[in-house]
Amino acid sequence: MHASSGPSHEMHRRMMDSMKDMQGMTPSGDMDRDFATMMRRHHQSGIEMARQEIAHGKDPKMKEMARKILASQQKEAREFEQWLARRDASGSMRTPDKR
Repeated sequence: MHASSGPSHEMHRRMMDSMKDMQGMTPSGDMDRDFATMMRRHHQSGIEMARQEIAHGKDPKMKEMARKILASQQKEAREFEQWLARRDASGSMRTPDKR
């Protein structure tokens, strides 16, 4: 059974939008910055998916897993945001490794 609308469709749409966002990023040449930027977006997608499961899921085990994912992904997303903010504030931009 394939639903063309509803919570499951919305969760899938958000995941696909997130993937498009990450694929559309232009690498900065700074591995650390690119990693933090992409992981922050990746975690945001996990947060959105977990919220959909919590709101609309039926299985108690999946809802509990979604609550755990929500908490951990929010924490890690904040850490990436804080790191990026400190990096921007310091003006630090390392040159890429030339290996």
